[in-house]
Parts: sequence; C-alpha cells; structure tokens
Amino acid sequence: MKLLQQAALAVSLALGIAATAQAATFNCAYIITDEPGSSGWHSEEADTEQNAINQTIAWIYDTFGPVGFEVKCYQQP
Repeated sequence: MKLLQQAALAVSLALGIAATAQAATFNCAYIITDEPGSSGWHSEEADTEQNAINQTIAWIYDTFGPVGFEVKCYQQP
C-alpha cells in the first residue's frame, strides 16, 4: 500500500511539474483615460496573458494611483 501511495505521489508531482507554464515576456499597452494623452507600454514577465494584465493593473495603480485606464497585453514572440 505504501508503495502505491508513493507511486501516486510521484505521478502527481510529475504531472504538476509538466503542467507548470513557463514565464514569458508580455508587452502591455495602457491608456490612462483620466489623463488625456497619457499612454505607454509596460513589460511584464508572466505565465499567462491574464497574469500579465493583472500585474500591469497593479503597476498602474502603484504608478498613477486610482485612475481610469485601459490595458491590453501581447506576448513577445
């Protein structure tokens, strides 16, 4: 029984490692809608586009404070 549990643990760990996504660089375009003409690019390392967007949103709040904005991220090839 203990051998079976160890085998199951080994398989689950192997699958977990295989399922781990690699981080990629995302370029995120942003527009600060509260400040006309304020826009730019911000780069993030993330494993998914959604995580890059979330990190960029946090960066916008840290940099500009509570402002209106739009953001879209694109993975670098």
